Amino acid sequence: MVGTIGVCVWRSLTLASLAQGHILKGALTYKDRKVVEVMTPLSTTYKLPITALIDKKTVLEMLELGHTRIPVFDGKQDNIVAILYAKDLVGLGHEKKTPLKKIVKSFDATKRVVTVSEKADLGVAFDTCKEKRIHMLIVADGKKASGVITTEDILEEILQFEIVGDDDKFVDNATERKLSGGQGVATSSRRGVQKENSMRYDPTALVRENSGVV
Repeated sequence: MVGTIGVCVWRSLTLASLAQGHILKGALTYKDRKVVEVMTPLSTTYKLPITALIDKKTVLEMLELGHTRIPVFDGKQDNIVAILYAKDLVGLGHEKKTPLKKIVKSFDATKRVVTVSEKADLGVAFDTCKEKRIHMLIVADGKKASGVITTEDILEEILQFEIVGDDDKFVDNATERKLSGGQGVATSSRRGVQKENSMRYDPTALVRENSGVV
């Protein structure tokens, strides 16, 4: 009995030591990585045109994806002019089909765009997020946007594992998937195994029910 308990304690301590070792390694080495290695490419980032209307289709897409911050582009997709927060839409019915441009103006959402160079290291990106008190940076290749990076992306590099929420479709959310409109979505350029998240719930359920959509 004592021997069994000893083995269990040893295993627990070993696993804890391994986890601490991974985190320590991540904390010591994450600054050596470049933003371009960790960012989500713009081509696989969910974004909205400034000309969009916040209608039922748009709201359902946003709920399905679960993003709280959405880049807004004007003209070309690499011309990011604002960041829409999901909370900007609280109390705004989709049946009103409010122009996104109006929402951007109301919340002065153009000021939320903060850029970081592809060539910057993750330490610089993390410091920028802390200094500006924001959670998403637009990654730029010269004057054009090439991707996005979030504090979650950087923390995953430090912790050395994927942070999965109950609104993530995949356990490794880096796996690219497609919307009905053909636009890809991913939270990271890192590739992983496409494994369904068994803890995920359907955030579109209430909107669909109220709209009579099964």
